[in-house]
Amino acid sequence: MSNERGVSQYPLNQIYFYLTEGCNLRCRHCWIAPKHQTECNTYPALDLDLFKSIIEQAKPLGLRGVKLTGGEPLLHPKISEILEYIQTQELRLTVETNGVLCTPELAEKMAVGREYGSWFGEIQYCAAHSQRGENARIWRGPEHRGTCGAGALG
Repeated sequence: MSNERGVSQYPLNQIYFYLTEGCNLRCRHCWIAPKHQTECNTYPALDLDLFKSIIEQAKPLGLRGVKLTGGEPLLHPKISEILEYIQTQELRLTVETNGVLCTPELAEKMAVGREYGSWFGEIQYCAAHSQRGENARIWRGPEHRGTCGAGALG
């Protein structure tokens, strides 16, 4: 069923993209349990052309936003290009990340999408890596100015 603009009455609002199979941390709480990725151990990542093709096919179905997750989405070798593409498509953006790899440049690319309702989703800190060493998870929204790379989120 479509409305007068040709958009489905039941639009596809958001797609979750599991961009990577690996993660740079080994958090006990992680329900995905991705493979630990290092410079020597790398794992498959979603092909950029396939990502773009999925977006192109989903937009006529009413797509308004994407959620990037993984593993750790900021490990994707073409994360910068993915963020730029999302911006050109005027899509909302949510990113689930541990924040460690977030640079000021990546944070800026994620922030550009705010005009489309983007939100730098959850920053999940593995407390085992915190100064106090608790074994719990801490959720932070876009206002968080923490240690590591998450401080770049502005």
